[in-house]
Amino acid sequence: MDEFPADCWRWWLTANAPEGSDSDFSFARFAEGCNSDLADNFGNLANRVLSFAASKGAKADADADGESSRRAAERLLPLLSAVEEHHLALETRKAADAVRRVWSEANRIVAEAAPWAAFKRSEADGLDALRACLTALKAAAAACSAILPESSETVLHCLGETGCLGEAGGGWPRKAEDLSVSNGSSISRAPILFPKIDAARIAELEAKYG
Repeated sequence: MDEFPADCWRWWLTANAPEGSDSDFSFARFAEGCNSDLADNFGNLANRVLSFAASKGAKADADADGESSRRAAERLLPLLSAVEEHHLALETRKAADAVRRVWSEANRIVAEAAPWAAFKRSEADGLDALRACLTALKAAAAACSAILPESSETVLHCLGETGCLGEAGGGWPRKAEDLSVSNGSSISRAPILFPKIDAARIAELEAKYG
């Protein structure tokens, strides 16, 4: 616990710990999972969306949510339902896989919305595209809230939510409105959630712990 945040351990163990057979641990495997899933996927998504929204002085305003935000939510809700089902069945590896699918779809939505290009067309187009991205990011944070509670809460706070998912969102998202970013607060940039673990760090840990 002195080496990495608890969320990193929670994620790796949820995605890799044995459910019915043995599983091997190495710091190289740990680093690979944290780098690809956490730093490159969820962490990068949060950084890109929040940084761009903050640079535009965006505010969370449900009344301004447009068609693109609703369509984004409708794409993500079935994937969120799958996350919940696997958690309820205590299928931890499948739950982590389902979270990855939410993250992948959220990244696709951001790439398709391309608010950086939409703002060049008009302010209205840019804001509409950006709201779809904010919806996608809220879904991404909701998906991992049971496994990455600290990181998920950090992202939700940056989105202007006042508490964790259960307090701010009324529970698990089940309809498009639940993924709306909706309290009128300014969007803020997130800190780097998951620094990359490089080869030198892996070697250091292997030498320290064997």
